[in-house]
Amino acid sequence: MIHRFFTCRSEPLSVMGILAIVTIIVVGGCGSGALQEGERQASRQADHFVSAHWPTDLSDLVMKLSEALNRQQTGVAPDPELVDWIQWTSEIVADTDLTESEWNSIDQQVRRLTDQLRRERETWTTTTQDLLRRLLEQLKASEEILQSRRSPFLPANIQEDD
Repeated sequence: MIHRFFTCRSEPLSVMGILAIVTIIVVGGCGSGALQEGERQASRQADHFVSAHWPTDLSDLVMKLSEALNRQQTGVAPDPELVDWIQWTSEIVADTDLTESEWNSIDQQVRRLTDQLRRERETWTTTTQDLLRRLLEQLKASEEILQSRRSPFLPANIQEDD
């Protein structure tokens, strides 16, 4: 029986035989059979791309927004990084220990601001500027809330484990 298995067959391969071979090649891969490490890393980075100007935390976001607000002139297109920071605000705030209602309040202000940006298209106006100032006030107040919730026994840059 083993002899029969290993002998050459002169019959054409069946459809099932061809599918089996193709499946083995596709699943097992050709050549090295696996992605090179560099290709794997590139694939992971593409899945988890983080922009170079992504704020590190809420304090960094407040600083970046404040500086951008001071530089931004009315009547011209908004700085693309400023627009990114505004759009990322809700996500960054969600990574803090604020309550859901505190987050909702900030998210509503972000939505007002982004809606205003859409209406104005490519022009930064005093209305947009005022909305960003209100958002910054909320974010600064949120920083104070978070600071007050930290343990008085820990330095400000160290947080308690959950």
